[in-house]
Amino acid sequence: MLAVSDTGRSPDRSTRDQIIEPFLSDTEQGSGADPGLAAIHSIVRQSEGHIRLHSEAGQGATFSLFFPRIELTQEELQAPAPPEARSQSGTVLVVEDDAAVRDYTTRVLERKGFRVIATPNATEARSALEGEEPIEVLVTDVLMPGVSGSELASQVVADGRAIGLVLVSGYTAADLDLAELLERGAIFVAKPFTSLDLSRAVAAAMASPISARR
Repeated sequence: MLAVSDTGRSPDRSTRDQIIEPFLSDTEQGSGADPGLAAIHSIVRQSEGHIRLHSEAGQGATFSLFFPRIELTQEELQAPAPPEARSQSGTVLVVEDDAAVRDYTTRVLERKGFRVIATPNATEARSALEGEEPIEVLVTDVLMPGVSGSELASQVVADGRAIGLVLVSGYTAADLDLAELLERGAIFVAKPFTSLDLSRAVAAAMASPISARR
């Protein structure tokens, strides 16, 4: 069990009843809604766990995340950690509508030595792709408002461009219509991902651009 508590104002009964809804917000008008708790709930459910909320008026709230116990063998406990991906170079285009995820992805890749162009949607991504700077890898969220990441990736494939392709989503690859892109050599990374997951995927995509896998 993992418990996370705060000391802010606690949610009222109406908010508690809708707390997992992805676009519920009790922030000031114009501040935007935060789908983070809905994403966490989805991840916990996929792990066969559940979330419990405890709150008292004016006393903040505690979210308790429960997960099933996993028994590991002695060999698994003593297995060495995978090595960090070595520093890289090249330009990566990141397309992600969630600003927090976009910033995190950018920081991870820049620390690995990549130059990163970050955009919030497919329209700006197309402009970057048509610019003068060569882009070695496209990293895109699959589900986005407007033109989706999978549609953007399909357009890039249709262009015949030599580029590495990394598809990112909080859903599993089996839940998304990605078979054709994956067959062409795209790499799928599930959210939430670690810095090692992401940097390894980008390095692999850069080493094997989709045009070379026809």
